[in-house]
Amino acid sequence: MNVRTISAYCLEFNESKCAVTKRIENGVWVEGQQWFKVKGSKERWIDLEGVERWVRNGGSSLAA
Repeated sequence: MNVRTISAYCLEFNESKCAVTKRIENGVWVEGQQWFKVKGSKERWIDLEGVERWVRNGGSSLAA
């Protein structure tokens, strides 16, 4: 599975929920690319492939 809840992502990759939330709130991670909000879920979901593209792109959400 290539998505995780924000809590599971933070545990697996040893990141703080605060750091991930700041990326989302500051627009560093883009909804539909690195994260998703799923109706009925209390948590945001993190797309691991989207995060990998972001890392490979030098921390940019813009397409290369």
